[in-house]
Amino acid sequence: IDHLMAIKSLFNTMNIPIQCYATHKNQHFPFFSLTEFIDQYASQNVIILSNERVQKYCKKAIAVEYLGLDYQLLIPNDTDYSLKEGGYLLLKQIINLILLQ
Repeated sequence: IDHLMAIKSLFNTMNIPIQCYATHKNQHFPFFSLTEFIDQYASQNVIILSNERVQKYCKKAIAVEYLGLDYQLLIPNDTDYSLKEGGYLLLKQIINLILLQ
């Protein structure tokens, strides 16, 4: 849930709407199993930020665990620097997907 909140916060600061779903039940985000999520979004023309398992099935997916966002968006020290660096890495990947259209 912390990962989703950090990513949602990043996009909210840029006034970009984002939908977040969790793979386990919680109080903050709607629940989707991985299978349900893939069935729902794999064929849609959307950019998906998820994990490697989802990336295998969705052509416009970014496996966020390989961008270091866990560390760069969530560490308690020097938060401004961390948020910016993690955000830049994520936005670079998103721009690359958009340019490939």
